[in-house]
Amino acid sequence: MGQFRRRQFLVVAGTLLAAPIAARAQPIQKIHRIGVLTQGIPQKNFVALPAALRKLGYEEGRNFVLEYRFANYQASRLPELAASLVAEKVDLIVAVTNAEILAAKRATSTIPIVMLAGLVPVEMGMVASIGRPGGNVTGTVIIDPDTAGKILQMLRDAVPRASRMFLLVDETGFPGMDLYNRVTRGAAASMGIKLTQLQVGSAAELDAAFDRILRERPDAVKVVTGSTTLRQHQARVIEFAARERLPVIYTNKAPVLEGGLMSYNCDYAALYPQTAAIVDRVLKGANPA
Repeated sequence: MGQFRRRQFLVVAGTLLAAPIAARAQPIQKIHRIGVLTQGIPQKNFVALPAALRKLGYEEGRNFVLEYRFANYQASRLPELAASLVAEKVDLIVAVTNAEILAAKRATSTIPIVMLAGLVPVEMGMVASIGRPGGNVTGTVIIDPDTAGKILQMLRDAVPRASRMFLLVDETGFPGMDLYNRVTRGAAASMGIKLTQLQVGSAAELDAAFDRILRERPDAVKVVTGSTTLRQHQARVIEFAARERLPVIYTNKAPVLEGGLMSYNCDYAALYPQTAAIVDRVLKGANPA
């Protein structure tokens, strides 16, 4: 893989929020309770949200507190965690990705929900439309499914003779991923690429995927890194690709920072300031609908 140069490509996420309504009168120094729902684990990324809120004039402990709920990679726990935030009567819930957003939406129709990284929210029934979300859900929408084809084209540009590619993904671990992958398969067909999709929802399925790659030797691989399993075993994927000199493109820049070849993704660092700005507007009276 030495002839390849590691590259990261970032795209900007979009936001949706209805026009502000008249701001509700807020008690002076009201302490806003903001719930954060994620199927992940405590990690350094989450310091970015309070940091972004501080830049908007908030001070943790003085006028806001964060109520975290971590599922520790157990998506089945999300409904109970969402319900606990509702029971705590938080003022707003920040839900990280589709699984969390859907769990929060099912738990409450009144508490505002701000998406950190929603994928195909209209198709998933999370909002009515991008222009008019409706209901109590608003927030940031990450890359459009059409970029799935762009990622495949970038991989073809890096490996011009590639005619057989594998797609490693966990459709069960990220609601809405099936739509994203359909676009990828359609793009592959239009480019004359034989694309083989492998379901990777467990360590055993990842081992099976590695075995199949070794047997069939595809020209390149696309790894959709949004699922729990592929995040947990990221280091194994990077090590395998390096050892087998296999060109791999990821849908998150984190693998590239750890030695992966290339990625194309939304600028996740920008999501936190965008999300904080939406949180600020909602807390000041903007209508999520």
